[in-house]
Amino acid sequence: MVKASPEFAFALLREATKKIRMGNRKVAGLSYQGMKSRVATTLVQLMDERGMRMRESSGKAFVFIPKRPKLQFIAEMAGVSRESVSRTFAAWARAGIVRTKKKDLFILEEGMVRRMIEG
Repeated sequence: MVKASPEFAFALLREATKKIRMGNRKVAGLSYQGMKSRVATTLVQLMDERGMRMRESSGKAFVFIPKRPKLQFIAEMAGVSRESVSRTFAAWARAGIVRTKKKDLFILEEGMVRRMIEG
């Protein structure tokens, strides 16, 4: 197909280049971030990809992520240990930032999680 269609070949190269650049940016970004910031970055990615914005009966907004990935997967995405993710989620739960219920994850303070990315 690449030989038959130069347009396809160029489109394929553009897409591959885009993916490589995104990966390079992610790696570069992770190298400058602390552990909590890395976990927050991963959580924001999950919110953006799989999260559903909802409202409590009181009107307070939250983000619902059904069947959240396992902590090991989140740790691998963030480039930290599973124990670090577990401790971070526990601390955030105590602070009222996130809540877990069985396999579901609720982000109660989306703005706070997004601000953690910067530091």
